[in-house]
Amino acid sequence: MKRFFVILAVIAMYLSVSELNAKRKADEMCGSVKPGDETTGLLERGLALGARTKASGWTNYDGNSRKVGFTYTGFAPGSDFFCIITETNGVVSAIDLRQSSLIN
Repeated sequence: MKRFFVILAVIAMYLSVSELNAKRKADEMCGSVKPGDETTGLLERGLALGARTKASGWTNYDGNSRKVGFTYTGFAPGSDFFCIITETNGVVSAIDLRQSSLIN
């Protein structure tokens, strides 16, 4: 019975660390840029921090703007932290930090 609780505690610690690590990475990415910064190398920086490759990248927003989104995955089903950066005319114009979860 004691072994069961030890295993349960280890799993709980792993899940907590996974969630906090994903949040830290998204915070770090969004905190590393400010409006007016150039966007050169932004995608590579986000991926180097551990963003999911298939869920991160540039999308066209309108004629002068595009967005790059970085997805950092936590532990719960669908628990993702997003750093979304909008570029207008080659410079950062907006930064948005979000979280989603299927169990919220």
